[in-house]
Amino acid sequence: MSEERAASLRFETAEQLFLLLKPEEEVKKASTTDMSTMSLIGTLMEQQLFVDAIRYLALALPKREAIWWTIAVHKKLSTTSIDDKKELDAWKLVEEWVYNPDEKNRVGALAVAEALEFETAGSYAAMSVYWSGGSLTPAESGQIVPPGPGLSGTAVGASILMTCAQGEAQKVAVRHQYAIKIGLNVAHGGNGLSLEQQ
Repeated sequence: MSEERAASLRFETAEQLFLLLKPEEEVKKASTTDMSTMSLIGTLMEQQLFVDAIRYLALALPKREAIWWTIAVHKKLSTTSIDDKKELDAWKLVEEWVYNPDEKNRVGALAVAEALEFETAGSYAAMSVYWSGGSLTPAESGQIVPPGPGLSGTAVGASILMTCAQGEAQKVAVRHQYAIKIGLNVAHGGNGLSLEQQ
């Protein structure tokens, strides 16, 4: 019997995550700061605090894996066809960055998100790319202002929650659970695309 691959995470404890995203009262009651990240996510799922589980997993995953998570969730859960060329361009750029995470793609993501007026899942996925590294100031300024450690993950969480909001309202919790399942698969080295929705 083969051992399950250990989760790849940027932050290993709830305490580290709570420094980036202050826990709501329900999360505080359900958790302790010395919990491991994976224990925290499991506890939040048991308590049906799915939105919080998504937000904290988005922060915990390495940035590239987290951004891939937005793509996998979009591919598996998006119920609307993308007629808007701007939204289509956003998802194409995000996927291109995952395969080729260079500075040109990162900087270009900001213009893509701005064109969508920060109102779609694709725009937040693009912002997660822009906030994944580098500097927030133009290269010609000569200044380096790195994005905060939680910005990219926060945008990932927003993108995933917006994708999950599509479809029947009474089934949103089911979509949240499926999105978390995809994220946990990605954390353990999977691509999230082979999982069947329950």
